[in-house]
Amino acid sequence: MLIHLTPRLYVTYVPARNCSLIDLTCPELGLQLQGGVDLSTGTPWRNTHYLVAMKKGGRRAIDGFFVEAPRHVPEFTTTARWLVDGQTIEHVVVHKVLDETYDAVTQCMLLWGPQGSFDRRWPEALTDWSIMACQPTMEFFPSTHRRGDFKDSYAQGSGEQLRLQRRVEAFPMHTVERARLLPDGSSIHDRLPALADAFQATLPC
Repeated sequence: MLIHLTPRLYVTYVPARNCSLIDLTCPELGLQLQGGVDLSTGTPWRNTHYLVAMKKGGRRAIDGFFVEAPRHVPEFTTTARWLVDGQTIEHVVVHKVLDETYDAVTQCMLLWGPQGSFDRRWPEALTDWSIMACQPTMEFFPSTHRRGDFKDSYAQGSGEQLRLQRRVEAFPMHTVERARLLPDGSSIHDRLPALADAFQATLPC
C-alpha cells in the first residue's frame, strides 16, 4: 500500500523562518522521522503560507512524502510536532481508510477528483466542504473556516490572543489508484514526491 502524507502548517503572523518541523511519528507504520534529519519543510504551492513536510535532500519544494507499506492499513495515526516562534505545537491525525478497492491513499484532496479514466474518490462525509476547510492542517492561530471532525486545545498567546497548542482530527480517505500518484506531466504531479524516495513502513506482525 502506497501512502502519501502531506503534514502541513498554515503560517500567519509568524515568519516561516521561525517555523520548523520537530518530528513526525506513526506507530502503526513504524515511523519515527526527525525534522532536519529525515524530513525538511518547504512551500510547494503558490500560497506560501502553507509549510509542508517532505523528505530531506531534494533541491525543490515537494508536497509531502510517500510511505510504502507491505499490506493494507485500515487505520493509522500520525503525530507531527512543530516549533513555531520557539513554542512546540502538536498535530495528531487519525487516518481512517474506508475501503480496500485500490492500493494507495493520499492526504492531497486535489487528487481525489475525477482525472481522465480515474473516478471521483471523495468521501461522503466531506462532500460539502472545500479542500482548504478540511484537508489536515496545523495552525498556530486558529481560523474560523476550519471544518471536519477535530478538537483543538489552546494556550494563551501574547496580547490575549489564543493560539493552538494541540489539534486532533479524524480524516476519512477512500483508496485511490497507485497510478494517480505517479507523474503524468500535470502541474499537480510536478510537486509530488518520487516513488524511489518512499520511506518503508514497518508493520506489526
